[in-house]
Amino acid sequence: MFGLKSILFFCALHHAVSAKTDDVNKIKVTAPGQCINTERIIRVLTIIGQKQCIRKCLQNGQCKSVNYKRQQLHCELTAALYGDSESSLVLDSECDYIEMENQTLELAGSCKSSSCEGQCTVLSSEKAFCIPGRCAAGWVRFENKCYLFNHTSQNWTDADSVCQGFNSILAEPRTEAESKFLINQAYSLGGAFWIGLTDIAEEGIWVYSSDQRNITIKDFAENEPNHGKAGNCLHLWPDFRGQWADNPCSGRSKFICEKNVTHIE
Repeated sequence: MFGLKSILFFCALHHAVSAKTDDVNKIKVTAPGQCINTERIIRVLTIIGQKQCIRKCLQNGQCKSVNYKRQQLHCELTAALYGDSESSLVLDSECDYIEMENQTLELAGSCKSSSCEGQCTVLSSEKAFCIPGRCAAGWVRFENKCYLFNHTSQNWTDADSVCQGFNSILAEPRTEAESKFLINQAYSLGGAFWIGLTDIAEEGIWVYSSDQRNITIKDFAENEPNHGKAGNCLHLWPDFRGQWADNPCSGRSKFICEKNVTHIE
C-alpha cells in the first residue's frame, strides 16, 4: 500500500508532467515536417528542448523563426521568415518550422525581447533577468533601438555598407512613432538622410532592404514618390520637413544607421 509520501510524490510528478505538456501545447508549429532553408541563421543550439528553443528565439531581438529537429534536440535560430526572398520550406520529417509572431508571451519567460530593452539573460536560478541596455557613444536611443545619424555624404549602396560595418542596417521605420522620431531628428539636424527602403526589385513596391518585406507604414511627403523608375531609394528630405521622398540611389546624402539596444557592443 502506498504511503503518504508516495502519494505526494506521484501527485507532484503528475503535476510536473501535466505542466510540461501544457507548455508544449502552447507552441504553435507553423509547418510540421518542414524546415526553412535560409542562410540567415543566427545561432545553432544542441541538446535543447523545443520550449527552450522557442524561448531563446523570443528573447533574441533578431530572431523571427526556428527550425527544431525533435529527435536530435537540435535548434536553429533564424532571422528569416517563409516568404522572404532567398528563403523556402523543404521537407524534413524530423523538423518543425516555427515562427515567433504566433507564440504566446508565456513561452518567453519574464523578459521577451519586445519587453526587455536590454539583454535578456537566464540566472543560475533559471529565472530570466533583463539587463538594462544602452547605446554606444554617438548613437541616439528611441524605444529599444539605437540610431547613428551619419553626416558623411554617400550614395545609398555605400551608406548601407557603412552601416553594415557598424553591425547595423540603414534605418527601417516600422511604426508610425519610429518614423516620426526619425523625421523630426533628421529635420532638426538639416540635410537629407538615406533610410533602408527601396523599390529596386519591383517599381512602386517599397520594401525594407534588410528582409525584402513590404513596408508596414507610409510617411511620404505630398506628391511623393515622384521620380518613377529613376528613384529607387528613399531619404528624409528637409524641404518636406523630413518626410519620405524618393531619389536615385546614386545620389549622395547623409544616412541613418539602426541597431537593436540588445546588440550594442
